[in-house]
Formats: sequence, C-alpha cells, structure tokens
Amino acid sequence: MKRHIPNIITSLRIILTIPIIISFLFENYTLMIVLTVISALTDCLDGLLARSLDAQTVLGAKLDAISDKLFVLTSSLFVMHFSGIIFIIPLALEGIISIINVKRYFCGENVHSKMTGKVKTWFLFITMILGVSVSILNIPNILLYISMFLTVIAQILTIIDYKKEEIEHKKQLQKLSLV
Repeated sequence: MKRHIPNIITSLRIILTIPIIISFLFENYTLMIVLTVISALTDCLDGLLARSLDAQTVLGAKLDAISDKLFVLTSSLFVMHFSGIIFIIPLALEGIISIINVKRYFCGENVHSKMTGKVKTWFLFITMILGVSVSILNIPNILLYISMFLTVIAQILTIIDYKKEEIEHKKQLQKLSLV
C-alpha cells in the first residue's frame, strides 16, 4: 500500500481541479486559493514520498506531468481572469515546453524531470497562486510581476536545457548508426 501513496497524492492534484473550478464559478475565491495552494503542495509531496518510499514508477512520472499541466492550464485561465492577458506569456512558454517533451517522448527519448524543470514548475506554481491572490487578497502587484519575470526566465532556461538534451540525443543516435 505504501508504494501507492505518491500516485494517490498525484491523483489528488488532478481531482482538486474540479472543486477549484467550481469554487471559481461560484466566486468562492478564498476556497479557490486554499485548494490551489494545496494542489501546488501535493506536487512537492508526491515526489518526496516517491523517493523516500522507493516508490518511483513510470505511471507516477506520467501522472505527475499530466497533473502539472492540468494545474497550470486551469490556474492560468484564472490568473488571466484576475490579473490580465499578460499571463499568456508563461502559458505559451509552458505549451512550448510540453510540445518539446511530447515530441521527445515520441522520438524514443527517455524524458525525465530535470532540476531546471522542477525549479521552473515551482516558480510557475508560485506565480499562479500570486496571480489568483493579488486582486482577492490585496497583495502588491509588483510581487506578481517579479514572480512572473522569474518564471519566464526559468521557462526559457528549461527550454534551452531540453533542447540541448534533444540535440545530444540526436548526436548519440547518429553515432550508433555509424557503428
């Protein structure tokens, strides 16, 4: 049973999307913020538990990636509602990162999380939480814009890192085909 706990927590992040959307639709923004924070925290918790319980699985990695993208997509829509269209930038960059990873996966690469991607995801989650919270909790906009700037930088670095890996993978394939 212990080895299933990380995947259950990851699945919780997917399931939490529904009450987050419902709380938004019913304008219960405090609940929406609380659920969004809980959802973001599950991203940290599932990985830590998977490593500490030696329960890392391919399914868990795929569930984590899907739940991250679902969280980002949902949160981005809310952030744009509360804080403006400028959040299309991190959403677009996240889309590019997703496309790169899907392409690499279908080209036979072993796509795995790297530290740059994990850091980028946390910056993104913080930006999403701030974006939803700014107008509701009267948080200064400058914190949101600083967080968004750092998120965009982290996303660009992640894109560069993933493209470097893709190029290295292609070089290795070429070497193998020459042998």
